[in-house]
Amino acid sequence: MALYAARWERSLKVSTALFVGLSAAGAAVTAFAARRPETPDVGLPALLFAALPVFIVATAVAVWALAPSGFEIEAALIRVERPLLPIEIPLREVREVELLAPGALAGAIRLLGTSGAFGHYGRFRSRSLGKFRMYATRGDGLVRVTTDRDTFVLSPDPAEPFVEEVLSRAARARRVKPGSRFASPRR
Repeated sequence: MALYAARWERSLKVSTALFVGLSAAGAAVTAFAARRPETPDVGLPALLFAALPVFIVATAVAVWALAPSGFEIEAALIRVERPLLPIEIPLREVREVELLAPGALAGAIRLLGTSGAFGHYGRFRSRSLGKFRMYATRGDGLVRVTTDRDTFVLSPDPAEPFVEEVLSRAARARRVKPGSRFASPRR
């Protein structure tokens, strides 16, 4: 078993602190406003207003729980560690591994997921990579892992030993040089 950290870049630390601070402030303000005696009791809207702090806190907890917290390579799989629902990538399905060049995600758009609070994760699309699933905590040292079914962009630290470990354990995997025109076609 090989463990790799999910090192946070400075901008992620700042944006996560802002997200947590604003979430806490929003929950506190709405909880305070919902309990004020002069707030009119108008039925369902008042109940929804009172439930807003719970929704804000639950959203912040869910964003944290689904964020990548590390990477592990076991005998048969790559695991993206998360507090809730870790992601497992079977090594038998890995076809290509590539250390991405700086700027490889330029112009990528988020289709479903989050960026900036506890990490960058979910489904994304870019011209150069096509559709991919990203589980990252920084924008440098990224690794692309292409399987039979999906493409993943991960941020293991350190990245190069991660690539070597995957190549040594995934029988059909091959290394792709950054920006290589011989990489598999994108979806």
